[in-house]
Amino acid sequence: MEQVEELQGKKACAQCSKEKNLIEFYRTKNGADGRMKMCIQCFKENKEERQRREHEEWERRRREREAQLQEERERQERLEVYERERQAKRQAEMVNDLPCGSAHGMCNEMYV
Repeated sequence: MEQVEELQGKKACAQCSKEKNLIEFYRTKNGADGRMKMCIQCFKENKEERQRREHEEWERRRREREAQLQEERERQERLEVYERERQAKRQAEMVNDLPCGSAHGMCNEMYV
């Protein structure tokens, strides 16, 4: 009998300020009357809004991470190109420093 009377009671939602039946509020152990402060409808709207914001934040962070990874890949590629060019330049300088100018470096002074 007490439960029936409890469900027929009314309560004002803390968010929308509308007076609603207790059945329109989720149960909770923390509430004085055993019901949440917000009605089910407001609670669901808040939940959806929070999830939307969290999803947007997650997407923003994902895009930032992806941009950082792309920058790192581009930097690594530039470094590799620089190293290849530097090695090729050193190789060319070494060939030019050989007395015979041959690429293999196996020159014999007798045949030059």
